[in-house]
Amino acid sequence: MSPFSEDAPSPAGDGSLTTRRRVTASLRLTAVAAAGLLALTACGSGGSGESTAEADNAAPATRTVSTEMGDVEIPSEPQRIVSLNPTLTGDLLSLDASVASTAVGMSGGVRYDEDGFPVHWNGAAQEAGVEIFSTTADISLEALASAEPDLIVAGGVGRPMATARDMYDQLSAVAPTIFIDSSDSTWQEQLTTLGEMLGAEDKAAELLDGYETRVAEVTEGADLPEQPTNVASSGENGIQTLTNESPGMRLLTDFGFEPAEEVATPEEGNKEWAPVSEEEIADVFTGETLLVYESQTNTPVSELAEDALWSKLPAFENDSAFPIPTEVRRPDYLAAMYAADWFEQEFGAQS
Repeated sequence: MSPFSEDAPSPAGDGSLTTRRRVTASLRLTAVAAAGLLALTACGSGGSGESTAEADNAAPATRTVSTEMGDVEIPSEPQRIVSLNPTLTGDLLSLDASVASTAVGMSGGVRYDEDGFPVHWNGAAQEAGVEIFSTTADISLEALASAEPDLIVAGGVGRPMATARDMYDQLSAVAPTIFIDSSDSTWQEQLTTLGEMLGAEDKAAELLDGYETRVAEVTEGADLPEQPTNVASSGENGIQTLTNESPGMRLLTDFGFEPAEEVATPEEGNKEWAPVSEEEIADVFTGETLLVYESQTNTPVSELAEDALWSKLPAFENDSAFPIPTEVRRPDYLAAMYAADWFEQEFGAQS
């Protein structure tokens, strides 16, 4: 809940003045009427003073937050937040922010529920009554204005971040806009930053504590496969390996996975993935364990196990190749908790 409270309404005065209808030549009645008027005036004056005092003590309507785009004045209690990147929306929902609308377009074959929201949100958007603003990284200013935001949250990672950066001035013309570049941040740092900007620091800290507790719970007694580990994606975008400094790999280290030696080189401007040719498969995926992102568009582990090149890798020979949900490759709080559920199911003591 936001720490700011709404202004209290001014006290209501007495609207009946019977004496106004009964004024006569009688001095006694006139005196009564005058006394009544004086009493009402005093009452009204007291109410006004109380209202003024309460207004003085109430939280301001806006607050100023510092972003890499400069200081931004935002509502103290935003009621209609529009999120332009689903990697931010998960954290906003977790912080109990009033998200009215969101973009949902995510690359990598992310799976969606029947309402069009990423599956790892586990119904959080529906519970909050969130509407879908866009299904791509493109931003329609007309559609954005139609959503009537009182605050726009933009940035995150990937193409939605780059698009919002380029359009920042136009976005700010629609509504106050806070921009966060999480390219070099952990999901924990992103959650903390959003909490600070929205006055929800305590909630962010509570969520982080809950995550640490959940990790300790699922890793205790877990049957972790032999290390080190490579993470691969094979599908419509070709073959790729996750870099050791990527958000997805850093998330996996929380659960005890150790990154294998990095061989492939990421393309310029891409810190997350490095392309791998078929001729390089044996040289790149040398880890004792291989995690393969499972999605709508990727080749499943079962098919790779039958492939002449993949089947000769140490992980397949050791029966240590496992599917991992693609939804956790760019984690936010909800994706991190989703990863904990996956880990427990795949490697937990009760699995």
